[in-house]
Amino acid sequence: MTNDEVKSVITKFAVEFRAALLGLKTNHIALLLPIAIIVQGCGQGADVSNSSPSIQSGMSSEMLAAGEIEKRSHGGSGGGRCDENAPSTIPPRDEMCLPMKVSLATSNGSRMALSGGAIINGDIFTGLQSQLRLSGNSLVKGKAILGAGTDVKMSGRAAITGGVEKASTDILKQARELSKKMARLSATTRVSEVSRSVIFKGNGGLNVIQVRGKFRLSGQDAVLLSGSASDIFVLNIEGDFGLSGNSSLLLDGGVKAENVLLNVLGDGRSCSDATIKLSGNGRVHGTVLGVDRDLNISGNGRLIGAAFVGRNLSVSGNGFVLEHASFCVTTPTPVPTPVPTPVPTPVPTPVPTPVPTPVPTPVPTPVPTPVPTPVPTPVPTPVPTPVPTPVPTPVPTPVPTPVPTPVPTPVPTPVPTPVPTPVPTPVPTPVPTPVPTPVPTPVPTVVITNWKAEEQTMSTIAVSWTTSEGATTQVIVTNTATGSTFTTPIDATARTMHYFTIRDLNANTTYKLQAVSIPSSGVAVFSEEILHTTDAF
Repeated sequence: MTNDEVKSVITKFAVEFRAALLGLKTNHIALLLPIAIIVQGCGQGADVSNSSPSIQSGMSSEMLAAGEIEKRSHGGSGGGRCDENAPSTIPPRDEMCLPMKVSLATSNGSRMALSGGAIINGDIFTGLQSQLRLSGNSLVKGKAILGAGTDVKMSGRAAITGGVEKASTDILKQARELSKKMARLSATTRVSEVSRSVIFKGNGGLNVIQVRGKFRLSGQDAVLLSGSASDIFVLNIEGDFGLSGNSSLLLDGGVKAENVLLNVLGDGRSCSDATIKLSGNGRVHGTVLGVDRDLNISGNGRLIGAAFVGRNLSVSGNGFVLEHASFCVTTPTPVPTPVPTPVPTPVPTPVPTPVPTPVPTPVPTPVPTPVPTPVPTPVPTPVPTPVPTPVPTPVPTPVPTPVPTPVPTPVPTPVPTPVPTPVPTPVPTPVPTPVPTPVPTPVPTVVITNWKAEEQTMSTIAVSWTTSEGATTQVIVTNTATGSTFTTPIDATARTMHYFTIRDLNANTTYKLQAVSIPSSGVAVFSEEILHTTDAF
């Protein structure tokens, strides 16, 4: 099937999809809309209330309940005010850093187990009197730094490529100190819980997000941290913490993974599940810090960061990958304000006194000679004309009137009756066949942005994009070597942030990829085509 044939099939589906939506009641269509909240802080100490304009409108109270933004005020109800106690500067570097290259760490008397096909790109650390178990095809590409008395057992094809050495410092002590310091920071944003897609927008500096309850995502939900390379995000989470399915914690706009800390507080006694869980195929950017919790990682996901826990840690994913990016904030060196060079006051140029212009002597106006008044000529008195005597008019002799001769009455000529002219039968005017009005091709109303390939293995490619409104998720895949094309199964859930893993691909092969999304209007929108190559054997 060619690319054009695939687009034709998708367009036909879009028309049917739109017709199906128009047949639903309004309250049913609302269920298809994405549930996403955008939260933006106010400088260094933002209050966010339920009435904040940063939250997308159009959501029902039920939609906001699970991701309710807690109201903060200073003795009043004014939303959007800034917290006067919020920090104005970023703490020094040594107060916001974890040991470099350590990807996984557990405390004294704990157990760390790696199995399946997990790959750890960095060092691992265990405390005193601990257990380390590696099995299957698990691989540690760094060193194993072990506390005294640690029992190590390896089986299968498991390996530690960087060797084993004894621990010379208590890394978890540093992690506990960091957790306490971050928990004491004043929050710039407070939320009751995170259980659906949400966007946190950075303020250009330190962003401290306090989550009073659970942080738990599933399905295709995602949390997006949006900002720049100067943004630092610290999430102090007091309840359950877990991601499953294809849910992810993603970064946008230059935010760096080493500037993101997920600080899971407490031992979880008040939680429904005290264990931190990362499962499924999602991605997490940032360091997970749970100094009093267990951590369980499974599935085929990816963690770009590190994980420090105070108790047991297990990794059992067949395709899980940990890319090292341990939390460490670089404090920029302040640039001194330049002192401006004083500019001398200019000396004004003296203005010469003007010489007065002489006033000319006025010339007197000549007086005209008076003209003498003329004497009028006398008019002579007229002589009256004599009136003549009238002559009498003679009376004429009357003439007798003649008697007229009578004229005979004429006999009228009979008028023949007119023969009526036959009226021809009218020929009916033919009615033209109406030409049907062409139906205009619907114009897509959705815009696709941030379309890109995130990562790949020998048989998979993960892609992501965003849409300007809720829409479906689907990808057109073309093998550039053979020209064969197929489409992934459609995910009909309407969302604005899309993340999809294309599977069963050939190794070391270049594919042409194109995203497809269909909004509630039913008009399919296509992204531009990009090329991406799978890993070689």
